[in-house]
Amino acid sequence: MRGSGNFLRTSAALRCWAGVALRVCFIATLLFSLAASAQDETPPETTPADEAAKSPADAAVESATDTASEVQESSAETDEPSGQELENLASETEEPFEIEPIQSSDIEEILIQGQAGTGIPKAAPISVIGFDMDTLSKEGIKDIRDLTNFTPSLEIKSQFASSNPAIFIRGVGLDDFNANAASAVAIYQDGVYMQSAAIQLFGFFDQERVEVLRGPQGTFYRNASAGAILVKSRPPTEEFETYIATTYGRFNQLDVTGAASGPIVPDWLSGRISGYYNSRDGITKNRCAEIQGIKKPCRDSPLFLERKVEGHVNDIENYGLRAQLLLAPPTLDMEWLVNVHGGQNLGHAYQYQHHAIHLLLGSAGDLKAPEVQLPIFPPYRPGDITGYKDRDDDPFAGDYDLNGPEDLDIFGAILKYTWFFGDSYEIESITGYEWHDRDTLENSDGGPRFALVTQYLDDAWQLSEELNLRGEWIGSDLGDGGWSVGAFYLQEDLNVENIFEIVTGRDLNQSYEQTLNNFGTYIQGDYTIRPGCAPIGCDVKLDLGLRYNIEHKKFDISTCTWFQSRCSVADVTLAGIESETWNGWSGDFILSWFYDDQESNVYLKYSRGWKGGHFNGGATSRDDIITAVEPEIVDSYELGLRAHWFDGRLMTNVTGFYYDYQDLQVFKLEQTPTQGFPIAKLVNAQSATVFGVELDLSASPVEGMNITFNFAWVESEYDEFRTTLPFDFSMERPGGRGGFNRVTIRVPFDYSGNTLIASPEFSFTGSINYQIVLPGQIAGRGLGTLTPRYSFSWKDDVFFDAGSGTGAYLNFPVATFGQEAFWIHNAALSWRSENELIEITGWVHNFLDEFYKTNSEDVSIGLSYILNSWADPRMYGITVTISY
Repeated sequence: MRGSGNFLRTSAALRCWAGVALRVCFIATLLFSLAASAQDETPPETTPADEAAKSPADAAVESATDTASEVQESSAETDEPSGQELENLASETEEPFEIEPIQSSDIEEILIQGQAGTGIPKAAPISVIGFDMDTLSKEGIKDIRDLTNFTPSLEIKSQFASSNPAIFIRGVGLDDFNANAASAVAIYQDGVYMQSAAIQLFGFFDQERVEVLRGPQGTFYRNASAGAILVKSRPPTEEFETYIATTYGRFNQLDVTGAASGPIVPDWLSGRISGYYNSRDGITKNRCAEIQGIKKPCRDSPLFLERKVEGHVNDIENYGLRAQLLLAPPTLDMEWLVNVHGGQNLGHAYQYQHHAIHLLLGSAGDLKAPEVQLPIFPPYRPGDITGYKDRDDDPFAGDYDLNGPEDLDIFGAILKYTWFFGDSYEIESITGYEWHDRDTLENSDGGPRFALVTQYLDDAWQLSEELNLRGEWIGSDLGDGGWSVGAFYLQEDLNVENIFEIVTGRDLNQSYEQTLNNFGTYIQGDYTIRPGCAPIGCDVKLDLGLRYNIEHKKFDISTCTWFQSRCSVADVTLAGIESETWNGWSGDFILSWFYDDQESNVYLKYSRGWKGGHFNGGATSRDDIITAVEPEIVDSYELGLRAHWFDGRLMTNVTGFYYDYQDLQVFKLEQTPTQGFPIAKLVNAQSATVFGVELDLSASPVEGMNITFNFAWVESEYDEFRTTLPFDFSMERPGGRGGFNRVTIRVPFDYSGNTLIASPEFSFTGSINYQIVLPGQIAGRGLGTLTPRYSFSWKDDVFFDAGSGTGAYLNFPVATFGQEAFWIHNAALSWRSENELIEITGWVHNFLDEFYKTNSEDVSIGLSYILNSWADPRMYGITVTISY
């Protein structure tokens, strides 16, 4: 078993390379500093500290406009700004880097209109749902997975307790839980791309904002063929501030989040320290821990006899820390931001709900008609391979003989350098280092008898560098614009060992190493023509972006199977080294017409998304071929309308989109019929089509009231998707000797015409809150404000596999592997003191206690059961926040 010592055992050559690269970045930073001080001896009147916290990733959704400010002013007399669409509308400004972000406390669609030098072109329409810290707190959103119930077109699930989110936007994503899998939705934390899914749930605390970018992001983001999620931490401040928020809720939930920020050397150096601790008792009852647990079925498992089992499982315990330093010398036009962070998960691995399946197999094979040999779903369930079945339908109770850990350690550091020079130029460098070590012992049979136990061990480090130069075109009375040129590099070194221990005694060990090198370079420009028409505006804006991607992977795998002992040389069933280099381009073309003074617009957008290739770690024998999965390519077409009504009190966004996918990467859980090992693999669907419409409304009908509504209709289909799966047949022995031999062959399956995974046809969310100023005073002080809040979410039927819920072998009833449509209702009531230093919020999430599945896995071939994952039941609690 490996621990954190694996980090120290990383090859000396790779560690040396990383050290050299970091030193080069540091030396480059010093050279930039000397050049800047030599060129600009006189500092500008203002040094935009907030801009130093931006990057081509996190600044993509910065918003500031006079139009949006009008909505803000509508609630100027209240303690909380009114809801609004966050926008940076294209406007002429003499200080392109001096735009103050507007904060919102609503969940809403925001039209992104980034300024020159923020990564997204000025006035570029981007479909985004945005969240601020206040909203995340009131809705009880603790990590990225919780966003799914507040964002149409977004589906997030995970088979792990605190890692590996599987993210889908508009029906496109990836639910592969292999350690070397990369999502089609790019996750950026403070401007750094997070390659490994093991680290994507950490860092979700003390946020300034979180945004979900819907649709391919072809220019500024890596592997964003479906979209991107940007998480930005609160930066250090020049004024002292501190807060602590404590939550106590159902199942002894205890969450503590806090931060302290302020100047260290006034006008030069500021810092911020933040952290969180989350814990919660198990929400699922383990019947094996009760007195009857010493009887059947629990006592039949050797694991139960060897280990003490807990009375409740699916608990939570993790923490994270972050320290930041911002150096902004007043005599220089540059800033350095250092971010060091880390955390641990101390909880246990996720426990599934067991559902036994009995399969009827034929006694002889007919290769001309293999479908007659496929298993059928009978009307009875005698039990799984061990004879066990869960005898009730309670999703929060089960029999578990093993509750293993999910130990996860992470560490990272970010160095961000920004240099402002000339009248409107900026160079930005973001260097990031991330490391993790994970050890998960999973009760993969979900039951009390030993059938399958899996241990996942992986550690990885990544080093990334992004360098960006931004500026503005020479403007005139007829128009202006900006440009950006950048380069990105990523290296990851990953080591994996998966151990499958099975009841048949024929265990499997998979070990592989993967080295990834990715390079991307991009160029972007925009220009707005302003003829000055009246009374209907005729400003036209063109945005062009192009990115070229090169990705190289080296994959070294070894597998072995053994009986009752560890692997020896004789047990090795596969050993091989493969490497591949992929390259391709992506980009964006946007044509916008601004038809009024508020810069409402109609736009037409074309994007190409590109996601690199992949190697599967699922090969188990010499008969298997280690094949590379081809890159995923999508051509996206969007038509949008952004409109403002009633002096900005009502904002409407309507977006229609159409996707044409080639070689869409799709996950499948392949089973080895003889041994029963579940092997996670990726395959290419030859082509797929996705189209739909999104409607987003944000309104402030009266002072203090904010209403949002977001709706999505998505139609998705695999146009052509054919693959093969292994299946056992009993073949008559040759030579007339009588009897039968068991033979495994690969059977073709056709998923063409089926709905894409995690793609509900209809979904919508909404919220309403109303801030009430309490009348009267006590000791000369006002009574503060009271804000009730209600939010809701509805999602249509959703499938968890490419067979439209009928399983990989298409042999189950429709929607067996899926979830029927469901509602989620949430409510909160907040009181905030007049000086805004104290806030108390009572909240309840899913107050109708809706039970709904988030995933299902088919392990029926060989082991005869299904694993279901369920979302949390009703949660409620109280949060107290004290600020200074």
